[in-house]
Amino acid sequence: MSFGGDLTTISVQKFQSLESDIHALCCFLRHEAEEQPTMQFSIDDTWDILRVCLEQLGHAQALAGIPLKTLPCAEFAFYISPETIASTAPQLAVYTREQLETLVENLDYAELYHGETWGDEEGRADFLDLFVEFIDFYQEVAQTGEAMVYLLT
Repeated sequence: MSFGGDLTTISVQKFQSLESDIHALCCFLRHEAEEQPTMQFSIDDTWDILRVCLEQLGHAQALAGIPLKTLPCAEFAFYISPETIASTAPQLAVYTREQLETLVENLDYAELYHGETWGDEEGRADFLDLFVEFIDFYQEVAQTGEAMVYLLT
C-alpha cells in the first residue's frame, strides 16, 4: 500500500455546507460531484518529504490543519483554514530556490517515506521542482481566500 497526498481548495461556505455529510464532502474533494473544486495540487508520494521540509523551515502549519477524522475517502484528512493559508503564504514566498535546494540536499532520505525514490540527484531535482510548485500553489490559494483540504489516501 502506498500513500499519496492531494490539496484541494474549498470555500468556507462550501465546507460548512458539506461538513455534516461526509460522503458529499468526499464526492466534492474527489471530483465526483457536479460542482468541482477550483484548484487541486497533487503531492503524490512526496507528502512526507514535503512535511519534513516545511517543519525544518518552521512552517508545519502549511499542511497541519484541523483533522477530519471520519472521511471515508482518505486515510488522513486535514482542513487548512483561509487564515492559515493567508498568514503562511507570504512566509513561504521569501525562500529562494537556492535556499530550498540546500534544504532538500541535506535531508536524511533513509528516514523518509519513499526516500529511496527521492534521495538520488534526479529525485531531489524533481522534488525541488514540486516544492517550488507547491509554494506557488499556496500563493494562488491565498489570493482566492479559500480554504484547503489536505487528503492522504
